[in-house]
Amino acid sequence: MASIFDGVLADFTKAFQQLTIEVTGRNLYLPTDAKDPPRWAWSEYRGYTAEEMGKVWDVIKTSDDFHLSLAEEPGCSTLRMLLPDLSRYHDIYFITSRPGDSAKWQTEMWLQLHLGIVLPTVLISSTKGLSCKALKLDVYIDDNYDYVLDVARESPSTRCYLLDGLHEFWCAVLTEDGDPPDDQTNETKLERSDTTPSSGEPSAEKTRGTPD
Repeated sequence: MASIFDGVLADFTKAFQQLTIEVTGRNLYLPTDAKDPPRWAWSEYRGYTAEEMGKVWDVIKTSDDFHLSLAEEPGCSTLRMLLPDLSRYHDIYFITSRPGDSAKWQTEMWLQLHLGIVLPTVLISSTKGLSCKALKLDVYIDDNYDYVLDVARESPSTRCYLLDGLHEFWCAVLTEDGDPPDDQTNETKLERSDTTPSSGEPSAEKTRGTPD
């Protein structure tokens, strides 16, 4: 199984917004953006220019501790509890497209500090579909619809979970062409809970709504 990092385990959004404010000298964000951004490129949506965002990313690429200093997402504590059993029966990969020369090292150190993984398997890749296909992964979790769609197309045997928001999951089990199977809606909510099904996989409950 594999998990993307930012937005799933680490709280990238809040730190990214704070850095953007520091670099640009102005705050265009709404109070709710740190917990629930309105869209993927929400900084530009709020009015920051491409030049400003380029400067923000330049700082991240050259930073030795931006990724390392990120806070945990709420679900991280659940993974920490389940990790001993998961790692016993599954190979776990953490796939991220984080930029910067020390991004891989920072991610590995973060996993050691927050999840207690001594030797985490961290892969730096923006081709998530091909990565899942090559590794023959059975489960993939991400908060980026484009990456989930890429995995569904390139590795149709991989079950994909699309994460939305901090307190709940939206699940889309996609077919190879990116559409949900005929007998299943892509509007499926995975409730966070303190209990885990015997299979080790989260249970699904259908609900209304559409992932952003």
